[in-house]
Amino acid sequence: MIYALSSIAAIVKGTKSKIVSDLLVKHICIHTDDITLPLETVFAAMPGALSDGHEYIAKAYKLGVRSFIINDEKYMLPFTDAGYILVENVLSSLQKLAQYHRAQFDIPIISITGSNGKTIIKEWLYQMLFEDEAIVKSPKSYNSKIGVPLSLFQIGKQHTLGIFEAGISQVGEMQTLAEMIKPTIGIFTNIGTAHDEGFDSRAEKITEKGALFQDAGAIIYCHDHEPIAHYIASTYKKTKLLGWSTSDESSYLYLSNKTFTKKNVTLDISFNGEHDQYDFHLTDNSSIENIMHCITYMRYAGLSSTDIKRKIALVSGLEMRLEMKAGVYGSTIINDAYSADLSALKIALDFMQKQSPNREKGLIISKLEQSGMSESAAVKEISHLANHYGLKTVYYISNYTGDLPTCFYNYTSKRELLDKLTEEDIANKAILVKGARSAMLEEVVARLSYRGHSTTLTIDLDALAHNVRTYKELLEPNTEIIAVIKAGAYGSGPVEVARLLQQNGVTRLAVAFVDEAVLLRKQGVTMPIIVFNADINSLPDVYKYDLQLEVYGIEQLQQLRNSTNAHNHSINIHLKLDTGMHRLGFTERQLEEAINILKSSPLLCVETVFSHLAGSESATDDKYTQVQFKTFDRMYTHLCGELNISPKRHILNSSGITRFAERQHDMVRLGLGLYGIDSGGVISHKLKKVHTLVSSLLQVKMLNKGDSVGYNRNTILQKDTLTGVINIGYADGLMRNLGNGKYAVKIGEQFAPIIGNVSMDLIIVDLSLVVKPTVGIDVIIFDESHSLESLATAANTIPYEIMSRISERVERKYIRE
Repeated sequence: MIYALSSIAAIVKGTKSKIVSDLLVKHICIHTDDITLPLETVFAAMPGALSDGHEYIAKAYKLGVRSFIINDEKYMLPFTDAGYILVENVLSSLQKLAQYHRAQFDIPIISITGSNGKTIIKEWLYQMLFEDEAIVKSPKSYNSKIGVPLSLFQIGKQHTLGIFEAGISQVGEMQTLAEMIKPTIGIFTNIGTAHDEGFDSRAEKITEKGALFQDAGAIIYCHDHEPIAHYIASTYKKTKLLGWSTSDESSYLYLSNKTFTKKNVTLDISFNGEHDQYDFHLTDNSSIENIMHCITYMRYAGLSSTDIKRKIALVSGLEMRLEMKAGVYGSTIINDAYSADLSALKIALDFMQKQSPNREKGLIISKLEQSGMSESAAVKEISHLANHYGLKTVYYISNYTGDLPTCFYNYTSKRELLDKLTEEDIANKAILVKGARSAMLEEVVARLSYRGHSTTLTIDLDALAHNVRTYKELLEPNTEIIAVIKAGAYGSGPVEVARLLQQNGVTRLAVAFVDEAVLLRKQGVTMPIIVFNADINSLPDVYKYDLQLEVYGIEQLQQLRNSTNAHNHSINIHLKLDTGMHRLGFTERQLEEAINILKSSPLLCVETVFSHLAGSESATDDKYTQVQFKTFDRMYTHLCGELNISPKRHILNSSGITRFAERQHDMVRLGLGLYGIDSGGVISHKLKKVHTLVSSLLQVKMLNKGDSVGYNRNTILQKDTLTGVINIGYADGLMRNLGNGKYAVKIGEQFAPIIGNVSMDLIIVDLSLVVKPTVGIDVIIFDESHSLESLATAANTIPYEIMSRISERVERKYIRE
């Protein structure tokens, strides 16, 4: 929904407001790094424990924000063209606005609370229901007094179901969340020790969490959790109670039996006198409990057992949630680097016990910051669990100075842990990694995990968003960005990149072929898409998926006219003029014929006219570029005069944006610059590199002077040399001409030149300068400091070719903070 700033002022009952042109607001933001559509965003200057949001008003204004919610008027004095709402409390105002916004939608809202499982149940429900519903849900674990209002403001007219988490850490918080969320269906997962410190008793915590359901029409819970069941039954006597049980046949769902195999668990469930069996691939008690909550909801929602079985198969594990994977040295790694309390630890240990019953077991765990008990008491409880589950070793990350049980090994940081762990500590064991989110133990998981093909291309989506913002700062406010993401977004993954761009103010996309555009449409990308090189046989998909076409030649234009007339279907087209690139495009000699065809083609709508610069990045070509500009102006003016139209114009690419600001026109095309590469070298220092290509060291071997290396024996060693084999080759996209000393990879802080020819799957490097090279260590092919441009230079090519050659067999990993 869209709100005028004046309407928001009325909703939150601001004590004073200044409205400038009554800006329309679609988004709320409390962090400047999250600002993507500034003119549609209201920045809530939230005072915090570590920093005050008012101190970031100037930054938000510079990014383009013109609407603010504040409680200190002095910060707005310099910004005379910005509007603001002055309130007594920014947080409570944000909550009032969220409550009002939520009230505008009459859709089912599921809200989930409890000590564990909230995020997993939310994501599983989404995975199982997204085919049938337009779902809005909490991002990540946004379940607090700040996260909930930010989540609720995402609800739009298109949504048919909402799923929101609600988490509290002390008395009185849930009432505020309940008034905002007003769930129609509640799920109470379980109760554990997390945040015990904020409550006088477990009963008080249950009562506080249960307040979420005061307006719910139905509540889902496990009837076997007696304190929760008693509270719900005694408090919500007029509410539909959907308890499931493993012991009470009269419950809403009755789980009568669980049959385990190596691959799954079969759940025997009775509902309304009907009995059925459901197979589920996760067999730990926590996952069974979570899926039972989900099945209960789906039964309540009217889904058949057949549909539920199919949907259960869609469930996948969540990153950082009880994820089991192959580890280094034949080990098994269980990743639960998300929360740290005793209940969650027991669940994770139970999972490890069931999944790796015959392995020696160990635990890597950070301090239990949310346990609600002293550290000495927490250590004692961990020790009890370690004994119960037969753990041989516990690697404890903490500054704890007290006495530790004999099986404990204390490390002050994860860095110290990683430096001191040996192959003997890990080999052939099952290791659970458990810690609070703040401990960021996923780095430990990554180090211990085995990768089948250890070469990974990491795409930093935050860096990508930063680069978009950096280029937008160079543009006039009304200049639009066309993001060119052909060739799979230059190897980066078109769907993921397109979704990010769609969130960051890019107005349209451009791809090379129709099938690329169809993929984006099928993955939910709705923004306009221009296809540069469409085949005439692809027109049915152009019509079906509402695509736009580059038009560059007389024959193509004639075919489009005939097709649109025959189908009575209009197409938005983008006329390409050849002003000197001499590739595709209408020359001046062809322009008159093109105009005549367009005069007889009412269904061809000329949306833009554009051209392509041949040498925008090079000052030596500037005279030629100016000739292109003049030719473009001349052709555009003639075209518009003859057709009596005034379409938008664009001629600048990434390097053109930085070097010819006066030629922005209505749009610019941003391609290579998205990834932090500035061919013109003007703003390289402001951009962030998006790509990191990492492989690993497979083998270390000492070779003798005179030995030849690799195919064709092109390298003959001049001395005894320590060499390494690395798991990347030309089948992964590493160009074959980079061998024989032309390029060096980075290991630690040292460089290792490639010796011998690059082969299909492997390269061999000289490790003479590398300190203590070990098998499995990361090898940087390129990253922020060892740039992709340097690799392109060594290969005598351009970054475009390097990026687009990276093979599909290389794993893509997307990261966001």
